[in-house]
Amino acid sequence: MTTVPEFVLPRLLVCCALEPGLDGVLLLDMPTPALLTIARQFATILGSGAATVVLGTHEHDDDLWISYDSGTFVPSPGRLNHDGPLVVVAPDLARLSLAAGPP
Repeated sequence: MTTVPEFVLPRLLVCCALEPGLDGVLLLDMPTPALLTIARQFATILGSGAATVVLGTHEHDDDLWISYDSGTFVPSPGRLNHDGPLVVVAPDLARLSLAAGPP
């Protein structure tokens, strides 16, 4: 596996944040602590409106985009429904449901 030098990664994240044609960044095969650190760095680069969501294997596909408040059945935004930049972290991508993509 090829590693990215530590000083190159922030530059890559800045380039991704500045290019409106890029939809996202996918980092594979990284330990969870390093992945969370990079996600925080990327959210900082994206600005104050950026949110970070960590997806676990316990997530239900239906709750990612729309969820319902307990007992009231009133719809509310799901975890991936965010106005503005969103950094999504899936530490165990292989076990995440395939239906977790956008509708």
